[in-house]
Amino acid sequence: MAAGVSHSAVQPRNLVLHLWRAPSCPKRPLEVAISRPSEGANTPHARLITARARLVTIPLLLARITLRSDQTRASPLMWLGSDVPQEKSMKQIAAMFLAFAISLALPAGAATLEVHPQTALFDQPVTIAMRNLTPDQKVTLTLTATDAKGNTWQSHAAFYSDPSGTLSLRDTAPFSGTYHCIDPMGLFWSMLPPSNKPTATFAVFPQKGAPATKKDVYHLTASVDGKNVADATIVRLLASPNLAVKEIRQGSLYADLYYPANFAHDGNRHPAIIVLGGSEGGIVTSAFVARWLASHGFVALATAWYHIGPLPTNMVDVPVKPVQEALTYLQKLPFVNSEGIGAWGGSWGGTLALFSAAHLPGIHAIVSALGPVTILNGIDRGVPPADYRSVDASPFLYSGKPVPFVFYKEYQKFLASRDLSLIKKALIPIWQINGPVLFIAGGDDKLASSGIEASIALNILRTHKHKFPFRVLYYPNAGHIIFPGYWPSTTWAIANKYIPVGGTPAGYGRANANVGPKTIAFFRQVLH
Repeated sequence: MAAGVSHSAVQPRNLVLHLWRAPSCPKRPLEVAISRPSEGANTPHARLITARARLVTIPLLLARITLRSDQTRASPLMWLGSDVPQEKSMKQIAAMFLAFAISLALPAGAATLEVHPQTALFDQPVTIAMRNLTPDQKVTLTLTATDAKGNTWQSHAAFYSDPSGTLSLRDTAPFSGTYHCIDPMGLFWSMLPPSNKPTATFAVFPQKGAPATKKDVYHLTASVDGKNVADATIVRLLASPNLAVKEIRQGSLYADLYYPANFAHDGNRHPAIIVLGGSEGGIVTSAFVARWLASHGFVALATAWYHIGPLPTNMVDVPVKPVQEALTYLQKLPFVNSEGIGAWGGSWGGTLALFSAAHLPGIHAIVSALGPVTILNGIDRGVPPADYRSVDASPFLYSGKPVPFVFYKEYQKFLASRDLSLIKKALIPIWQINGPVLFIAGGDDKLASSGIEASIALNILRTHKHKFPFRVLYYPNAGHIIFPGYWPSTTWAIANKYIPVGGTPAGYGRANANVGPKTIAFFRQVLH
C-alpha cells in the first residue's frame, strides 16, 4: 500500500482517507516443466515434475490523505476496503500524520533522481527512485531513446510519492502512463515509436563497430507540474567491452567467434555455444545473441547457415554441414572444453539446433527459442509470401538427402485436429540429443505455435525416457519474438503486416525480462 499526505490541504484536526485502486495486474507469465533423471543407472527417467512459478502482483489500494472538518471520532474508517476498529485506525492515522509532520520539519532540498546502475548490459535491470519530493507529490517520469535507424521512442508514467517524499519504481504502480502495473522496467518495454511509424520495431542490429562501441543511450526526465526537476542518462551496453572477436570464413563455415579476451591466455578450457539465427538468414541475429552469451562468460560462435556469402540463398535443401563444421571448429580451440559445447537457436534456428543435436553427439545442451520440433517445408524468398507457405520442399539436407518434412497445409490440419499421425514423419528424433534441452515457448505464438510444439517435445522426451533434464519456459501472453533483455515491445505483435507473430506488449516485457537470466542459468548449470 502506498499512502501520501497533501500538505497543501492541511487544516489541523480534520482528517479523512481517500482511496483509489490501482489497475489489476496480470500474473507473472512463467510456467516451467522439468524432467530429471531418476536415481540409479537402470531406473526409468520419465517422471515429469511440473512447477508453475507465478509471481502474482496483487492489485494495490493506494491511499491519499486530505483534511476535512466533519471527521468525528465515532466514524469508522474504511481501510483497505474493510471496516477497521476505531482504536487501530486512529493509531494508523496518527503514525501517518507524524511522518507528515516530520517531513515538514526537515530541511527542503532539490528533488533527486537515482538510477542504478547507469551503465550496464541491456539485459540487466535498472533501479529507478526519487527523493526529496514533497509527500504525496505527483511526478511524471519520461524515458526517451533513439534507435539505430534514427527513430525516437518514448514512454511515460505518473506516480505519487509516499509520505516521506520518496518514490521507488520497484514497489509503486503508476496511476497513468504507458504501463499500469508495478514493474521496475515498465518504462523500457512500454516505449512507443514515432506516431508516423506506428509499426516500427526498436532497431539495434544495424549498428556496426567493435563490441565496446555498441550501446543504446536512454534519457530519463522527472517533471512536476510540467517542469523538469531532475534527469539522468542511462547507457545500455549491447555487449561487454572486454570481448575478443574473430571472423571465420572457411568452406561452408561462415561464422563470427566471440569470447572474453582473457580466455585466450588464462590456461583454462571454457564452455562454448553454437548460435543459430532464424529464417531471416545471414549472421546479424546470431551475432547479437553470441555477443550476449560471450558477455556472460561463454565462448559463442555465431554461425550462418543460409542467405549470406557462399551459403544457399533460399531456405530450401540447406545442408546441415555449417553446424557440423562449427562443432569441429570449437572442439579444436585450445581454450574450449570439447565436452562442454551446446547450441542456441532462435525460431527456425531452434529447429536446426534440435535436428543437429539429434545427429551430432558432440553437442551436449540445447536451447530452442520458439523453434518447432516439427520440420515444416522450406522458404523460397522469390515466391511470395516468403514464409513456410511458399514451397513444397524440405528446408534441410542431411548426408545429401532431404530431411522429411510436413507441408504447411498439412500442419494446419494437425493444429485443428491435434492428430499426431499427420506430422509424425516430420518430428525430429530429439530423444537422441546427448544432453539437457530447454524449450522457450510463447502461448500466443501465431507464427510457429511454439507452445503446442513444446508440449509435443515434452511428450516425445517422456515417452522415450530421455536420460537428461528437459524443461519448458512457457510465456502465455508472448508471441514469436521473445528475446532476452529490456526492449520496447509495444509493436512486436505487429512486427510486419505479412506475418503476425502474436503476443501483447506487457506479455513480451515480462517474458523478455525472465528468459535471459533463465537461459544463462541453464547453460551455466549444464555446460562446464
